[in-house]
Amino acid sequence: MRSCGESRRRARLAAVAAVMVLGALAACSNYTEHAVRIRAALARGDWDAALEAADAIGDGSPLLRALERGTILHEAGRWERSDAEFDVADSLFDALYTRSVRRELAALAVSETIREYAGAPHEPLFVQFYQVLNRLRRGDVEGAGVECRQLAGWLQRLRDDPDDGIDDAPFLHYLCGVVFDRVGEREDALVSLRVAAAAYGRLGDVLHVEAPPRLACDTLRLSGDRGDAACPPPGPDAGTVLVLVEAGTVARLVEVGATVPIYRDDEWDEPEAFAGVLAARHGHEVDAHRRVVHWLRFAFPTPVADPAPVVRVDVRARRAGVGPGRGRAVRLETALASNVDALAIAAWRHRLPSLVARAIVRALVKYAAGRKAAGHDRALGRFVDLVGVVTERADTRAWSSLPSRIFVARASLPPGEWSLGVRAADADGRSRRVGIPGVRVRAGRLTVVEVRVR
Repeated sequence: MRSCGESRRRARLAAVAAVMVLGALAACSNYTEHAVRIRAALARGDWDAALEAADAIGDGSPLLRALERGTILHEAGRWERSDAEFDVADSLFDALYTRSVRRELAALAVSETIREYAGAPHEPLFVQFYQVLNRLRRGDVEGAGVECRQLAGWLQRLRDDPDDGIDDAPFLHYLCGVVFDRVGEREDALVSLRVAAAAYGRLGDVLHVEAPPRLACDTLRLSGDRGDAACPPPGPDAGTVLVLVEAGTVARLVEVGATVPIYRDDEWDEPEAFAGVLAARHGHEVDAHRRVVHWLRFAFPTPVADPAPVVRVDVRARRAGVGPGRGRAVRLETALASNVDALAIAAWRHRLPSLVARAIVRALVKYAAGRKAAGHDRALGRFVDLVGVVTERADTRAWSSLPSRIFVARASLPPGEWSLGVRAADADGRSRRVGIPGVRVRAGRLTVVEVRVR
């Protein structure tokens, strides 16, 4: 007969386990549900509904909440409030490099979703990207230059850290080169554009991107070399229009479940060491000469991109008003300058071995706890095993409102008011059109226009 003390101990263990189950499930379902709501609200232009969904993201993801709110407010044209959210995100990115030891240990024992969300390697770069755009949209070109200097710091950190899986982000160097040129900082502009050109040459095929229009010509102009016939200077009264077309939505993370066999003759004491052995079994056939005593289940995230992304963008400008030259379309040179999907997937692929290893270690810790509990009470052992299975969830949190791709279109136009027409075609041949009226072009000046196409 069991003592009352033993019964109470078992009840407490069961209660703790139940709380762990509910906590892990809530963390995962919370984000998944709200990310779907955010994307749907943004697709129909309902900013308030998108903000409501972002506000409901759980307390374990303050960084994620700030990132989503910053993007939503930017798209809604509330640029100062967007900046405030991205300031919060920027501070959190720095602070979260120092992690909570307690949460790390809990994540190893229960679920990755218990860990505070610390972001993916490419995400701090796009915080700065949107802060640059927020400044430009408010007419604060000098402020955009300040943000570009902070972005340069993040880009340098990216190049210095071989563990991120992302070597560079050429488009962001290009954007800052354009901004520095606009504020008259020619040396900084030349450095940024040269780095961008080199990065496009090195990573273009890897990231499936191409250099923006006239990047080489801008570099020659800033270096004082005007001898290239392929780079005629714009007319003395012309202005430059740069159009950034943010297309689609970045690849989302989904959970993938997997199992590996534990054999009767396996000997192990330390989960960390045995995890490497089990990871090597993933994706291979079972050894028919060995007896399987347990199938260890684990889960990890994998990115899923839009099966029909935007592959082509056409931008045309028409002069507003009436008179000679009015109404005739001017086609802007266009290039796919940034592939956010490729950046996100490259970072994920680099982290995949450690993601799988952590998941297997976590599953082994739970399996060992179940075996130990079963040694005292078979029913308790089965319950602990059940807790282990239910709480084995992959961390699918990510900044879900980022674009999938960024196209750059550019042209030199006579001064005056222009209307832009943007047509984005996806891989299935479907097209989406957006009109941008009232674009003011000034002689000798750069006008940056931004549009989001979903």
